Amino acid sequence: MHYNTESMIEKILHDSNLKRIFSQIQDEDTNTSKKESQSNNMNIDKDGFLNMEFDVPGFSKSTITIRSAGNRLFINGDTDNRTLNKEYKIQERWDALNATATVVDGVLTISIPPTIETEAKVKTISVK
Repeated sequence: MHYNTESMIEKILHDSNLKRIFSQIQDEDTNTSKKESQSNNMNIDKDGFLNMEFDVPGFSKSTITIRSAGNRLFINGDTDNRTLNKEYKIQERWDALNATATVVDGVLTISIPPTIETEAKVKTISVK
């Protein structure tokens, strides 16, 4: 296995329209309170990580749960007066199963590493 970050970043930087990359990150909002959890910022850092930031005033790490299943990311939270339910489909170029998250001063930051590419394996299958 090797980390092909340089070629991934090069491809992204040469892409004239970053919106096209993010268009495949589909926000499938399901019953989120009006102004809570709006994504303020999505960016790709120099190491190829997808970083997503959300305003989540009133939420803390104890009131937010983030789960991943395959390329889906589920963000849920509850406070006395707010509910947060979001689901995102993440491109396969990022590894949602290894995402990390922090909540600081009402901002939820989720960082998703790039998928580690493996070299193609070739196997000869004998005919019987």
